[in-house]
Amino acid sequence: GEKAECRTPLSLLYRAVKPDAVVVVAQDSLVFSCTPGSYAELAGEAERVAKQFIESACGECQGCEGLLEKTRLVVAPGVGKYKNTFSGGEALITLCGSLSDFYAYVAGEVYLALKQAVLGKGAESAEVHVDLTHGVNYMATLTYRAARDVASLLSPFLSVSVHVYNSDPYVNGVTRSLGINELAAEKAPLPPPIRAPAQHDYSRVRVLKLCKKCAKKGEEVLGEEIGKESSRPVSYTHLRAHE
Repeated sequence: GEKAECRTPLSLLYRAVKPDAVVVVAQDSLVFSCTPGSYAELAGEAERVAKQFIESACGECQGCEGLLEKTRLVVAPGVGKYKNTFSGGEALITLCGSLSDFYAYVAGEVYLALKQAVLGKGAESAEVHVDLTHGVNYMATLTYRAARDVASLLSPFLSVSVHVYNSDPYVNGVTRSLGINELAAEKAPLPPPIRAPAQHDYSRVRVLKLCKKCAKKGEEVLGEEIGKESSRPVSYTHLRAHE
């Protein structure tokens, strides 16, 4: 029964669900005015753009107190070619990576959010609400899969349910209002055929995968990137993903 005028379902769902933690998934293609010297700079610019949008769209939303403080923003590596248009021109971006890394980033952040909000407080149950309204084609599938897989790993220890949402289709010049639809509500999803490590295992951390089909001199560029980072600890959010 909630109604609101907003640019994203995030504020509306926040008011309706009242979550303990929020994970917003953005992609590293979300860049408009940056010529990055490293992948860390690219991801940092995408994070800045996404954070600015969230603050603009939800910062003054009535009933959304605490939303910004509870939000974990993950910038996941994507693939493909993109053209981002903005007031000063346009940015053409080519991402040569692997979608398995996108999945790994999202799954890792969902796990950390659940660990902090649920496992760390000794809760006996958890609800995971996944909104798939925004994003390019593969983002919805991989985000849902990551959230469901992480929730299913907890199902032997907690009463877990996964709820999935999407908005009505938007047609420019025609649509006046959009409904938010619950697509699925699943209790105690079956665990995926993977083994969850008992503790953080750094031997399973690897460098982001490179798509050799589209990369030119990709191995040399990636080698230079690793060389720049080798003198200090490498953040997995910038160069690495879990297998």
